[in-house]
Amino acid sequence: MSRESIGAKIKVARRRLGMTQVVLAGLVNRSDRWLIDLERGATDPRIGELLDLAEALRVDVADLTGGSLTSEAASGVAGEERPRRPSVVAGSGLVVKDEQADLTYQPGRYQIRVRRELQNTGNAPVTRFLIRIAVDSYPDDADHSNKLYRGSPLTWEELDLKASCRGQAMEWSVKHDRDAFKELHLLFESPDGRRFPIYPGEVSDIEYSYTVAEAKWGQWFQRAIRWPTHRLGMRLDFPRSVAPALWGTETSLTAEAYPLPTPVTRDEVGDRVVFEWTVKDPPLHTRYRMEWRFGSAPPQIRPAMAGTDQA
Repeated sequence: MSRESIGAKIKVARRRLGMTQVVLAGLVNRSDRWLIDLERGATDPRIGELLDLAEALRVDVADLTGGSLTSEAASGVAGEERPRRPSVVAGSGLVVKDEQADLTYQPGRYQIRVRRELQNTGNAPVTRFLIRIAVDSYPDDADHSNKLYRGSPLTWEELDLKASCRGQAMEWSVKHDRDAFKELHLLFESPDGRRFPIYPGEVSDIEYSYTVAEAKWGQWFQRAIRWPTHRLGMRLDFPRSVAPALWGTETSLTAEAYPLPTPVTRDEVGDRVVFEWTVKDPPLHTRYRMEWRFGSAPPQIRPAMAGTDQA
């Protein structure tokens, strides 16, 4: 089969999974420039590269080569034992069937609670899950924001992070610990050492929560789609006494912020005002951002700021 035909089949398989070229290239440890050239037929893939691509795309090598080469034959030609990749990387088999992200404001603090229903559609157990916590009180004034967090950094103690899976407390390991940004892996194991990975084909719920002081949070809440997701729901709960006004924007890799495609609902429940919004099958790498003001109307929509990412 010609290299142009192989490149076209790789592109079709990638798009079927909703992957970008950047994501797929990362999964096979190559540059996005390499994948771009491969998909347009400008280069010939090696057999080992085809095996890596087939594994990342969850197809047989024969699906990429038109039947001229099978995975068994390719492995024999490659002449090496190929380690199985863990399915903890975006696009490698982990699917978010449902995500519900709730923010509750009480004067002085914000509490965030996220629940995700995860399905392992890959061929290896999922043993950890990456989450990010980012804060920015002054997204339009980087100097002011940097000064704030250098003088008063976000700490793990004040976050009081709690996480569970199937009702079982989870451990975690820190990946990045910066003044206004935290990144960590939730581990599918308990504080006493028991492990409960999500095995291939299994569905499992995880839930985590944390608290941030109002002075460090900023009036925005954002969700980034990093895994194939079937449903995303957002719920924001404020005291009615603060007269909240809320609006939302959507940002993709190819477009700046524009209004959400559907309206946010607003309900008054006792002395609280609750805003809710849901989207089904959101595209990968899309960001949905809610912003609010207390006691005043929202300003004009402006482009989302870089570097403000939550999950």
